[in-house]
Amino acid sequence: MTRTEHYESSTDYCLKAIHWCIDEELLWGLGESYYQIGFNYELMEEFEQALPYFQKALLMFELRKNTLYSSFLQEKLKKLQSEI
Repeated sequence: MTRTEHYESSTDYCLKAIHWCIDEELLWGLGESYYQIGFNYELMEEFEQALPYFQKALLMFELRKNTLYSSFLQEKLKKLQSEI
């Protein structure tokens, strides 16, 4: 949905995925879903709205000890915060 610039639909699906992960008590998928929502807002140039989703995604990736995504998001957050 994001690739076809249907950002709001993409965000809606991600929110449903987040609620499902929470209901099922799963960490897998939360980081990716939070990241995708943040990315949608970033593409819409709504940087302040993107920030909390990227922060939540970072937390989820840190909990899973995913250093690749954690490092990527730390850099993205620094850049985004300097743009706000």
